[in-house]
Parts: sequence; C-alpha cells; structure tokens
Amino acid sequence: MPVLGVASSFVCCHSCIVVAGVWRLALAGGLAGCCYWGAMFPTDVVKSRIQVRGELSGSFWITLAGILRSEGIFALYNGLLPTLIRSFPANGALFVTYEYTRQLFMPQTYEYTRQLFMPQT
Repeated sequence: MPVLGVASSFVCCHSCIVVAGVWRLALAGGLAGCCYWGAMFPTDVVKSRIQVRGELSGSFWITLAGILRSEGIFALYNGLLPTLIRSFPANGALFVTYEYTRQLFMPQTYEYTRQLFMPQT
C-alpha cells in the first residue's frame, strides 16, 4: 500500500518539477509526502490497531467501525502531526535525490523532458 502512494506522488508531480531547482524540488516532495500521509493515515491507524491486537482474523472494516463507534473520526488522525513533521523533510530529500540521480544516470531522458516542458523561445 505505501508503494502505491509513493508511486502516485512521483507520477503526479514529476512533470512539473523536472526543471525546478533544489528548493522547489524539495518543497514539491515534502508537500507530496504530506498529501500522501494525510490521505493514508486513517488506513495506517486501522492496520496498526489490528497488529497490536495480534489477531489474524481481524477484519479491517470491523476494526474501522469499532474505532469510529467508540472513539470517533478524530481517532483516525491521532499522531498525524508528528508523521507530517517527519514526512516533509524525508520526502523532500527523496525527491531531490531521485531527480538528480535520474539526471546523472539518464541524461538523454532528462534533456528530452527539459526540452518538452521548457522549450527554447
């Protein structure tokens, strides 16, 4: 499941950050990571509750309903702020590293993409 979120972050933001500088690239990566965790955090909370209980037969939907019934919807977001604080610099660094490594190992692809999105006038 995390792989899907990371892959979608790269696909959604890749074309707009190809020619960006380091700081813009880091900002785009940080924001993409925060968007991912904001969307996926409730799922992660339910998964963690199932793991803590140690039940192999624990249904995702039953656990989700139990959390909502006993603690409310905000219980699904307990701990989100520390995750976002960690996620922003980690994903920013990941995006910068990815783009510069891609540029290093695939210069022809990088040059083609740069020309595609920033044509010379």
